[in-house]
Amino acid sequence: MLFTLKKAIGGLLLPLPFLLLVIGLAIVLLWFTRWQKTGKILLTASWLTLLLLSLQPVADGLLRPIENHYPTWQPGKTRVAWVVVLGGGYTWNPQ
Repeated sequence: MLFTLKKAIGGLLLPLPFLLLVIGLAIVLLWFTRWQKTGKILLTASWLTLLLLSLQPVADGLLRPIENHYPTWQPGKTRVAWVVVLGGGYTWNPQ
């Protein structure tokens, strides 16, 4: 039960689902409550954040530190003993 809850909450805290939840909350605030100024601020801030994260220079700037820390493999420079494919599926081989 707690594992499932952790996976659900963790999935909702990713940038896109989180921003969509904030947009939904802002629309609810605009339509159904008297806190319309807060709803307008939330809606504007979340749309602006979503727009900025979608732009290529901003996304590249956020990824640059990770990409500089873990460089890609260049053929001929080093010898590779094995390659691990992440997300390639799992099969059981008893031999």
